[in-house]
Formats: sequence, structure tokens, C-alpha cells
Amino acid sequence: MPAIKDFDGLGSGISFGGYLTPAFEGLHELGASFDRSGTSEISAVANLHNRQLLPDELAKCLPDPVGYGARVSRRASTPDRNPVLGKVADGVFVIGALGARGLTLAPLLGDMLAAEIIGTPVTLATDIRARLDPFRFRLRPGGL
Repeated sequence: MPAIKDFDGLGSGISFGGYLTPAFEGLHELGASFDRSGTSEISAVANLHNRQLLPDELAKCLPDPVGYGARVSRRASTPDRNPVLGKVADGVFVIGALGARGLTLAPLLGDMLAAEIIGTPVTLATDIRARLDPFRFRLRPGGL
């Protein structure tokens, strides 16, 4: 979305169910919709949705979403929205499906995976580890 003069003083991103970033090279990032349809088409409905996620006072400062421009990105995720972490075969470990929480979860889960690989204690509780198990969907009755 083109930079908005009213947001010149925005020094860091804000999160409100979606997000709005400070302008960089004349553009703000406003997002994000979670469309599981798999389409790569830019949607006017998604742009409107992202604008409606803003608090009313901020949304009033934005132009009509038709003029935003947009991009479509994909994030790997699982049906239960939890990442996968752990050993999948001898010498093969996985960390993935971080979805929209990748920037916040990657450091923690990376430490946990490194601990598992080298055989040191993993500090995540057993019930949380079970929710991250790469094989958890096969272990449930009925699979996915």
C-alpha cells in the first residue's frame, strides 16, 4: 500500500489482529488475510478485510483498498496451527509449519531442536512437545 502521510511518525509495526508496518521505500505493508483456498489471485475482498482489521481511527486514514496493490504469500501450516518439531528418522530432524508465528517461534524451537539433536534436556513441557510431534496426525484416530 502506498505510504500514508498521516503515518510518517510510525516507527515500528503495529499488530491488531492484522498488522501495519512503517513505510519503507514508499510502501506500507498491511495484512494479513488467511485464505486456505490456495489461490494466488490478489483479492479486493482480502484487501478490504485487512483494512477492516485496523482500529476504526486508523482505518479512516487509509484510502480505498482498490488502490493498494498487493502480493500473495504463502506460509506453511498444519490443520491444528501448531508447528512440527522433532525426529522423523534416524539422523533426520524437522522444524517447520511455523505459519504466521515463524519470527517469534523459530528461535525457541530452534533451541529445542538443537537440544534434541545433541541429546541435552529439552525444556518444553511434555504436553507441548506432543502438540509439536511430526507424527501427531498419524497417532490420532482418523488421522487428520
